[in-house]
Amino acid sequence: QIQFSGKEKISLNAMETRLVCGDAATEGWGQIPFNQAESFLRAFLQQRGYQEPKFDPGPEVLTVDPGKKTFVRSFTVTGLPPEIKPGKLRKIKGQAMTPGLLDNAKAALLGTLQNRGYACPEIEMQGNGTTGELSAEVRPGDVHVFSHIRPKKTDEVYPQIFSRYEAFRRGQRFDSRLLDLTARRTMADSLFLNAYFEVDCSTGGMVITERVTAGKPQLYKLGVGFDTEGFFIGKAQWLNSRLGTRSNSMGISAYTSFRE
Repeated sequence: QIQFSGKEKISLNAMETRLVCGDAATEGWGQIPFNQAESFLRAFLQQRGYQEPKFDPGPEVLTVDPGKKTFVRSFTVTGLPPEIKPGKLRKIKGQAMTPGLLDNAKAALLGTLQNRGYACPEIEMQGNGTTGELSAEVRPGDVHVFSHIRPKKTDEVYPQIFSRYEAFRRGQRFDSRLLDLTARRTMADSLFLNAYFEVDCSTGGMVITERVTAGKPQLYKLGVGFDTEGFFIGKAQWLNSRLGTRSNSMGISAYTSFRE
């Protein structure tokens, strides 16, 4: 049995309750040892901002005092390049300190650096659950430029066709947003179901690899509706976006309305 003490009201969802209290209907989960329940509860409470809970295991009851929530009192970032200011991260101060908050702050710093040419930064986040101090140590690494892109190898299309969707130029300063734009362009042309880039960093430098998931080359669209005067309208479209290995496209559209 789990019992919460203190002034804070803690509510567990159904899955958390099963992990902490067990489930008689599931084999092997009928009874949860207190040390295992404590491990789960500590993680659940930290996700809610309670960084210093106290546990008192008794013969029959595990008493849990979640303590007080820890809020971010200060946020310090060291190692950023001079041209980058962590202004967008000021809203972190005053929020409950949780693992998710640290992940979001790290992701924001990573995105800011990668949007300005620092493709391979290293960021170490640390939070003090007692004082509410949050810090980030940044090692930005070198500024990179777009050079060779490893295209997806496929027998259906020439690898060179991927260059038609590129939103960047060779020699241009690296910007992760341009990779996202390139991926969206690739999918918008109905060539592939999914497209994204992997950026790998090593002592040998940066390597960008394109990953795609091929879809069916033929696309059918059918739309029906009514115009402003209440007359029926309809439109049908057929598109083959992958004719030959050069991925030429051909489409046919038909439009009809009650008036016509």
